[in-house]
Amino acid sequence: MSSVDLNNYYSAGYFVIRANHPPGWDLPKDMFPDQLISLSRCICPRLDLIWRWYKDGGEAMAEFGIPAEQFADFAAWCEHEYESEADYLTGMFYSIEAARRFISRFLPDTNGLHIIGVGFPNELVEIGWRGPHYENQCDTIEKRVTQRLPIEVGGDVLGHEIVSCDYCDFGHSWICNHIHEEPFGFRPNSRGFISNYDDAKKVYDWLAEDDMKGTRGEPEPYYIWLLISYPLHVKAAD
Repeated sequence: MSSVDLNNYYSAGYFVIRANHPPGWDLPKDMFPDQLISLSRCICPRLDLIWRWYKDGGEAMAEFGIPAEQFADFAAWCEHEYESEADYLTGMFYSIEAARRFISRFLPDTNGLHIIGVGFPNELVEIGWRGPHYENQCDTIEKRVTQRLPIEVGGDVLGHEIVSCDYCDFGHSWICNHIHEEPFGFRPNSRGFISNYDDAKKVYDWLAEDDMKGTRGEPEPYYIWLLISYPLHVKAAD
């Protein structure tokens, strides 16, 4: 994936995600790895700050790996400390270092844990998001993208994922609706992502023809996202 030029993407933030394989999902083994990384919560658990206000938030925190003895500390962080570090609605961190600080403080079990940077294609920003009837579907993430911030270097580029936006957050992946079974003329890479932007654009354009009617995917706008995995910790210099 070294051929991907990060200068062609704006930052859409950094997210803490745990790799997963949804129970009951029978995906072709020659197309997808056993453990998936995805922006969609249908597929992967992703840190959510609003767990603090959920009635069953403790259960969600525990399932994600936050120890019970740190629930109160996490709740306090969500109320007072998060604002300079992360977005409340999406769990988006503003920097890799902010995500690392959170992991060091609240997530001792790092098995399958990933810091995922997300990029949005420059050209899609310049031509505008898909029309007025899509407004507010991706509002929080769009505000980040339209700042036109560069993506931080030092990560491993995984590839592109086609994911919808719903209620200001990421929604459904193209995998959720078996869109990967359509004859687009390419195969996902060994990580389960679309390596080539032009191939990702084929899926994006095909979904756009549906005009959010829900016959090809969910009745939500879909976009192209570039995913980059960053080390959870920085090695100390010798």
